[in-house]
Amino acid sequence: MPRRNKDTLDTYRQKRDFSTSPEPDGKASKKAKTSSGKETLAYAIQKHDATRLHYDLRLELDGVLKSWAITKGPSLNPSDKRLAVRTEDHPLDYGGFEGVIPEGYGAGTVMLWDRGGWVPHGDPHKGLEEGVLKFELKGERLKGGWALIRMKTDDSKENWLLVKERDEHADEERDPRTAWQASVVSGRDFEEIAEAADAGDTARQTGASKAKAVKDKPSHKHTSEAADEAAILGVRITHPDRVVYDEQGATKREIAAYYAELAPRMLPHIKDRPVSLVRCPSGAGGKCFFQKHHTDSIPEAIGETQIKEKDGETASYLLLNSPEALVSAAQIGALELHIWGARTDKLERPDRLVIDLDPDEGMAFSKVKEAAVEIRDVLEKAGLKSFALLTGGKGIHVVAPLERRRDWDEVKQAARGLARSLADADPETYVAEASKAKRKGRIFIDWLRNERGSTAICPYSLRARPGAPVATPVRWDELSGIDSAAQYTLSNIRQRLSSLKSPPWEGYDDTRQSITSDLLERFRAQD
Repeated sequence: MPRRNKDTLDTYRQKRDFSTSPEPDGKASKKAKTSSGKETLAYAIQKHDATRLHYDLRLELDGVLKSWAITKGPSLNPSDKRLAVRTEDHPLDYGGFEGVIPEGYGAGTVMLWDRGGWVPHGDPHKGLEEGVLKFELKGERLKGGWALIRMKTDDSKENWLLVKERDEHADEERDPRTAWQASVVSGRDFEEIAEAADAGDTARQTGASKAKAVKDKPSHKHTSEAADEAAILGVRITHPDRVVYDEQGATKREIAAYYAELAPRMLPHIKDRPVSLVRCPSGAGGKCFFQKHHTDSIPEAIGETQIKEKDGETASYLLLNSPEALVSAAQIGALELHIWGARTDKLERPDRLVIDLDPDEGMAFSKVKEAAVEIRDVLEKAGLKSFALLTGGKGIHVVAPLERRRDWDEVKQAARGLARSLADADPETYVAEASKAKRKGRIFIDWLRNERGSTAICPYSLRARPGAPVATPVRWDELSGIDSAAQYTLSNIRQRLSSLKSPPWEGYDDTRQSITSDLLERFRAQD
């Protein structure tokens, strides 16, 4: 009889909401196979474009898929030791899953990158227990001998190393991550998988067949015909006539053209800053996901920069440093562009302080405008000139440019102290904590935009919201006549810009100011 655990899928099920996630719940998984001898068991690797791009190794054992997250992906070079973090067991039918996981645990696109079988060398249960699991892979892509070796650490996570054995399948020159970038089963990249997933959702919601959903919404068509392509600034735009904003009928071609046209205004704000994208492959009304890391499928025009993260690992982040990069972002379905508060040449020295005014639902915009002016005045008394940005959502960002003298902790301390001092002085209007319960009827002064790794919407970025709103810089003297944070949209932003006699943030680039020691000391008392 095969060895079976009581139920190793409890953790898997507890972490997921199967009413929203398309992931299998495991109830349909087949019975376990014998896990001894030379029997070939199921094997798969799924490439997962989540918070951080990684590759999930799945090995069938005892009726489930034992799973490891390989942060940098597998290597064919026996000299490479790739970190493989043990994760919860997955059901057997997960080995065939490909699609988009919505917001929540594991949100992002999942690609079936390799599949096949595996044969353990010796008793796999003993190998897992003792921390050395050797096996042969019989995948469509990965083959030959491999080993998983458990590391001795005090970390709560179970960290292993994945190592390729020296055999005829080892290759010190070939990188499997670049050699195979599309799905092993569908041939699609991440964007096309997301499109197909959304088309399938449309079909299920309407009760129609998938074929009918694709026919009714040509934006979801999967085709390589030249007629379904366009070029803007030399960047190939696939499915250019796909409708991205239903209300305006705005197409992917129009989004790419908008970013090409606005590039001279956007690049001074976005160049050399790590960028996070909100990608909506099937349009603003479909599934969207957040991406901050550079991956194999990212277009060539989009640059990258290496950043050391909190866990000590180095990851590749996105850079949009040219008009072609902005258009390429539109090509992969990016609508929103969010920027770091520092540039790559001095990443630990922020050059802007951002106070995000986030009002409770239903609050009058007039209250938000009054709050923005009050914060402007407080900053001015502290020696900091600031500028106003309509976010395209509900609120306003008050942005103060800084000379790069202070580190992240100091800038965050100043922002936090400012928020808490205002909340203490006027608790009926302001709250400095993110709790939605405490925010009721108030404005949350979001100071967390000033942490290392946090982002804020880039000026002139679109928002993935109904009406195609644009994050728009405005002058303080025109704020009183504005009715909404989403007043300017894809439909009217050009008219606004053509009517301006001077830049709305005139003087921003010439402002030389810094957070003083006196200001830091004053706000330290608020902590």
